Amino acid sequence: MSNSLEGQSLIPIQTIARLFQTLVFNKDDHVKISKATLLIAAEYLRLFTTEAVHRANQNRLNDIELSKRNNSLLDDSSNHLDNNVLDVKDLEAIAGLLILDC
Repeated sequence: MSNSLEGQSLIPIQTIARLFQTLVFNKDDHVKISKATLLIAAEYLRLFTTEAVHRANQNRLNDIELSKRNNSLLDDSSNHLDNNVLDVKDLEAIAGLLILDC
């Protein structure tokens, strides 16, 4: 592993180490987590987050196209389609399939 992965991480490896210790290895104080493991976990989380944003945006664009094609307004909760901002609803729409694909 090179240090270039460490610089790209969205989540500091210290935070990932703390999560592992607290949530996974909380009963076994003798478990040590290598830096390589932390870097790989950070890279996985970076890729997962990037994929979520790409899929959510593509889904949002598809919804806009469908709305234009149908030439109809969707309910008021879909007004977020008019802007260029991803909303929680966009991420929620793809979350289930994204988790299954992982």
